Amino acid sequence: MNPPLDIIDYRVVEISVKPNPDFDRNTKFKPEFNISTDTYINTGDEPVARLVMTIKYKKKPSCNQPYKMALLVEGLFNYQPDMEQENLQQLLQLNATSILYGLARGTVSQATAIMSNGKVLLPTVNFYSARPKKASLKKYKKN
Repeated sequence: MNPPLDIIDYRVVEISVKPNPDFDRNTKFKPEFNISTDTYINTGDEPVARLVMTIKYKKKPSCNQPYKMALLVEGLFNYQPDMEQENLQQLLQLNATSILYGLARGTVSQATAIMSNGKVLLPTVNFYSARPKKASLKKYKKN
């Protein structure tokens, strides 16, 4: 039996990691960042959704962040063709977002592991409590 939602592929579209020269290694820091997502549903015959996730460190002068960082990742997901729109929306908001964020965490960890201010592991996120009250699914034509 096929899962209701399954990742087909993902890619890092863009990554920028620049060491913060003012970072103080002796002061504890907590990664502070913003996550935004956009979801697109294929309007063709294939039941495919594309999730685009952007992760950026917050730009606060008081933050002791090791890097100025921005990451843009996208994932392609299959879903059951007979799935109701509301169920699909919920799976994309919770499951697809969690899957893609996990991959983004690994990417950031690998990219920063060899850099001057040390490795950063983005904290886990509870996407259930952070989910928007109302989200929209945008349509696109898969090439």
